[in-house]
Amino acid sequence: MLVAQPAREVKAIQRAVVRFLLPLLPVHESSTAYVAGARLIDNADPHAGCRFILKFDFESFFPSIDDLAIRAMLQGMLGQKISEAEINFVVSCCLWRAPAARRPGLCIGAPSSPFLSNAVMFEIDHGIDAECKALGVVYTRFSDDVTFSSDDPSKLATIEAAFRHACTSAPYPRLRINERKRIFASRGSAMRVTGLTLTNQGGVSVGRSRKRGVRAAVFDFVNGRLDEAQIAKLRGELAFVLSIEPDFRDVLLHTYGPAALRVLPRIR
Repeated sequence: MLVAQPAREVKAIQRAVVRFLLPLLPVHESSTAYVAGARLIDNADPHAGCRFILKFDFESFFPSIDDLAIRAMLQGMLGQKISEAEINFVVSCCLWRAPAARRPGLCIGAPSSPFLSNAVMFEIDHGIDAECKALGVVYTRFSDDVTFSSDDPSKLATIEAAFRHACTSAPYPRLRINERKRIFASRGSAMRVTGLTLTNQGGVSVGRSRKRGVRAAVFDFVNGRLDEAQIAKLRGELAFVLSIEPDFRDVLLHTYGPAALRVLPRIR
């Protein structure tokens, strides 16, 4: 994965472009990444309680969104609200041509890439989501990670065909499915969505192994075995785990007593 880190001045321009376009370009509700206020659990929670999930991943997602895709998206959504000169400006400051690439595309590392990728994907998200709702299938997309869920595996087979057709027939962007990362799972196996576990009880969890790690780290903290850097890392891990499973706070307090309060995030 090639990361292109723009210069500080270029990043400032890219952020300004996003602020200008943000109120003008829609992002579909099924897109759960790079949205203000969105949390990782928002991509997993809609699938909680399902019996089957089907997951896909796009190859080279950002680079596949090239200048042709950006131009077509801006012209199609904004029409006369944006000039050709303004489109050229967006393309010139927000895209780059990677070594050996045929066309300039979005780059990993640019602050404008996440928003522009969501805007480009709006029509595809809208079409796929409409077909899913007609079938009773749940659809979410977290950047290049696509998840479908249903209680009926035959419906997932139907939506897979529709999803593949949408990816190949769309004029932009030119999406490629990473076949090695296609995953079909049921309750009889591990069901994970963007790193989170869908439990058999219909909830979302960070997983047993991650919670065991947190327990061990809190034990070491209470017993004075962690240095400042390790404590800072533990605070970050606790903030994430408790954002997914807030009830785990009570488990830690019951196990380690009031001493654990010194490292637990405050309740707002």
